[in-house]
Order: sequence, then structure tokens, then C-alpha cells
Amino acid sequence: MKFRFGEFLEMPDNGIKKLFFFSARFSELMIELISDETSLLKIDFVNGNKIKLNTEISEPVKRALTFFDDYFSGRRSSIDICLDKSGDGIFKNDSGKLYLNMSDYTDKEIEIYRNLLNVKPGKTLSYSELASVSGITGGARFAGNCMARNRFPVIIPCHRVVKKDGSMGNYTGGVWIKELLLKHELNYKWC
Repeated sequence: MKFRFGEFLEMPDNGIKKLFFFSARFSELMIELISDETSLLKIDFVNGNKIKLNTEISEPVKRALTFFDDYFSGRRSSIDICLDKSGDGIFKNDSGKLYLNMSDYTDKEIEIYRNLLNVKPGKTLSYSELASVSGITGGARFAGNCMARNRFPVIIPCHRVVKKDGSMGNYTGGVWIKELLLKHELNYKWC
């Protein structure tokens, strides 16, 4: 999904879709959340000079903020994560669920992300292990490309995927964020 940043996004059918931007600070990170009225579209790590704030907050942003508040407080989130391949906005009024718009991801990519959601906080696995668990033989590079393409860092915890030798590998926003998140996860029991 390509975004033209601003308050509205032109859709292919010439319709207009309202976008919501919200920036929030958690720990040492400034996170920008972008959603429409039904699902989260993207998460970015931003510096403090690029803060955007809508006067209204969408339901998906509220749920994402609950997720991040739980995460940075060391609690398992009460929010269920739904990988929404359709992106059509149906059934989006379920309370307690955060829909991630995955409409431009392949089924194989979604399978990688679905398996990654099962990795517990503080645990890591290699790109090749993630590919193997997802049924993709010899797919370490594919798993790495999926991590690079992940629009929902932290929620889809690509920071928990490391190189086979245990070194960090890359991370959106910088390796220091990956290290910070993994260190944070080791400080809590995640009840």
C-alpha cells in the first residue's frame, strides 16, 4: 500500500478515504500510527521533529495505543491482533481486536507474520527457523524480506528475528531500536 501523506488518501475507485495520524512516545521511541477508520495501516518510528496529530483518534489507533501501553508496561496485551487480508473493513467493530490491513501482502508473507506472532517476548529465532516453521524450505532470504517489508513493527515482532549466528541483522528505524526492544522484553515476566 502506497501512502500519500496528508489527511486523506485517494482510492483507486476515485473515492476518498480518511486517514488518521497519531504520534506517541513510548520509552525512548517516538511512534507514528497511521490508520483508516477500520484498520491500522502502518507504524513508523519518527524523530520528535516530525510529530503529526489528528484532533480525532480512530478506533484502530486507540487499540494500537492500548497494545503499546501494555507492551511497554511489560504486560501481555488484551488486544487481539488480526491479520486482515481483505482490507475491506467488514467486521471491524469487534472490541478488543486490532485489525492490521494486510491487503497487499501475499499468503506466504502472512503465514510468516502469523508464525512470528507466536514467538514469545524475550525469545528470538533466526530467519531460517522462521521460514522453516512457516513451511518454506530454504526461505531465510524470503523471511528476511518479509521482516523488511513489515509495516507493523513491534506489533508483528520482527525485532525477535535474528541472524543464524545470533547477531542482530537489520531493523527498520535502526538496529539500536531492535536491541532496545529485546532488552526491554527481558526485563519483564509477561504475565
